[in-house]
Amino acid sequence: MIILKKLIKCYIPMIIFFIITLLILNTLSYFDIIKNTKIFKLIIPCITVLIGSYKFGKLNKFRGYLSGFYLGLSFIIFTLIINLLFYQSFSLKLLIYYLIITLFSILGGMIGKTKKVH
Repeated sequence: MIILKKLIKCYIPMIIFFIITLLILNTLSYFDIIKNTKIFKLIIPCITVLIGSYKFGKLNKFRGYLSGFYLGLSFIIFTLIINLLFYQSFSLKLLIYYLIITLFSILGGMIGKTKKVH
């Protein structure tokens, strides 16, 4: 139950960052300032998960890569359910996308654990 509370604390800045960056990206795309937004579809979730797992790594007592993996896994399960329900079926491209997000999540957890104030 304590881990779930910590996960919720970490999801709040993730959601805020995700919404703000998507609003900015959509606005810039609408006014044709940015033409190709495909690369941002990978960068924004990676940075979002990196921020959340950094915060989650700072809050937990166990290893940083595990805390990053837990947060990344919860994020992947959430987005996988949304993708399968509304958009597309599972593919190799989607698997690679989730592996990249998992690696960023593990990296953020390790960085957060090393930056933890003792």
